[in-house]
Amino acid sequence: MRAWYGLIGVSVLLLGFATAAAAKKAVDCHAAYDVSSAAGMPEGLSLPQSVTIDGNTVDVTGWCRLSGMRRSRGSLAASRRLRKPFRTCGPLRAGRLSVNFPNGCGLAYLHFTLKKPQADLVINVKGNVPVSTFHTIEQRVLSDGGCAVSTCHGSTRGGNLDLRPGAAFASLVGVAPDNAAARSKGWLRVKPGDVAGSFLSAKLHGTLAADEGSPMPLTGTPLTAKEIALIDAWIAAGAPETAEVPGVPELPPLVYEETPPLPPPANGYQLVLEGPTLQAGEEQEGCLWLPSPTATDVPIAKYEIALNPGTHHFVIWQHSGATPPPVGQWLYNDVACLGSGGNFGQQIAGAPHAPYYLLEQRPGFATLLPGGGWYGMNAHYYNESTAPIQMKVWVNFYPYEGTPEHVVKMLPFDLSASGKINVPVNTQVAVQGRYTNTGTTTMYLMGIGGHMHKRGVRFTAWTSDGTKVLEDFDWAHPAITRFDPPHALPPGDYVDFECLHDNGVTRPIHRDPYGNPSTIVFGTSAEDEMCILTGQFYDD
Repeated sequence: MRAWYGLIGVSVLLLGFATAAAAKKAVDCHAAYDVSSAAGMPEGLSLPQSVTIDGNTVDVTGWCRLSGMRRSRGSLAASRRLRKPFRTCGPLRAGRLSVNFPNGCGLAYLHFTLKKPQADLVINVKGNVPVSTFHTIEQRVLSDGGCAVSTCHGSTRGGNLDLRPGAAFASLVGVAPDNAAARSKGWLRVKPGDVAGSFLSAKLHGTLAADEGSPMPLTGTPLTAKEIALIDAWIAAGAPETAEVPGVPELPPLVYEETPPLPPPANGYQLVLEGPTLQAGEEQEGCLWLPSPTATDVPIAKYEIALNPGTHHFVIWQHSGATPPPVGQWLYNDVACLGSGGNFGQQIAGAPHAPYYLLEQRPGFATLLPGGGWYGMNAHYYNESTAPIQMKVWVNFYPYEGTPEHVVKMLPFDLSASGKINVPVNTQVAVQGRYTNTGTTTMYLMGIGGHMHKRGVRFTAWTSDGTKVLEDFDWAHPAITRFDPPHALPPGDYVDFECLHDNGVTRPIHRDPYGNPSTIVFGTSAEDEMCILTGQFYDD
């Protein structure tokens, strides 16, 4: 597992909705749906037989017809989410309807959040709208499988191949591969109607000569036999862009599987976040305060974190408030635990949106697990499955054996650049920041990174002599520059950095809660923006 040497606690701060599918285009649906199942149905209430969706109008047969549904800010991997409060909807009283579309218009679920009585009702519906086979490949295999991240075939276009949604088809079908040996055979990346002549199929099957490169995917989870068979069947059918190919293998639905809990370490400490259970389509961020597991500061060589699916960031904050926090109580909407005593500059650990994360320090280095006080377990979850998900995280800390040579610290947060963000619709705007060592001792930078949100196009950093030391194009999987030897930053020295944000040029237009195009400014949601230099240092 890749070690990030303490940077991840900052890098994932309020990452919120970091997902490769965040830039999916919204598609208006005009279709009838059959009701397939429901959860949370109030006693004595019968299911409606069908649902009709016509753009921003939702007709729940026999219940109500709600017009003027608005796209909500914060739509994630779903194509979009429509939302509207209501006073009555047939037998339902006083609530809000959210309609979520996990994969195009063919499938949806209706989430009624009721006020009287307080309840959650989720109705799953399935339409007869065909979803193109390539759309399924693009989303379920290329995007969800990680092929389109910037370090592979995303913004950096590894091998001159762009597999991001909206670009993958033109980059694959009828295009000669970069590999000279494959080109000499007359192969195309995808040769419509000819699986054997398609370099993509050979890459996925691993049937390559020594000079034809590596099987794909190069890292991460291999494709399943059904996923490879789906791609081969699509190629054999002529590789259409918009048609649904009949008889292709059907991929199993994405389902929720609880992450196996971590066993407590024999000679260490374990913390567990027991959060609420989220229904399908539900989103929450909050904070749970727990007492420190140690009375004295303990040097930590590594920590590991296991997380139930659905997390978009997890950070542990040290309490710095004047009064004790409420211990063992889930505090809904307490962003970064700030409302109950958290502090941006006092993070203890963190993890990206992954079911497992391990961070191990370099030999001779350790972080400190502070003794006494309280730790704020801050998690942000979005349930993109159709099953309930509990917000639950296990964290193990492993003490350093002996005395470390250096104690690793995090760069203090500087929000001055973030406060400058102002990006009108249909523009790209860069903001600049400078991190200066304002102390009296030299800081030795071990590594730096950048934190932006979903409309962040580029993060660049330079040392004071003008040397570019970081350029990153992937907001969701931020790159880190490690300095070996560490970069000395004496008092008064600085690192300059710049963030380029995009509002409607190559990224989706930012919209206000009512769906209107609006200017991007600083904010904690991934729909808003940030520009923060992150990093770690020691100052012996």
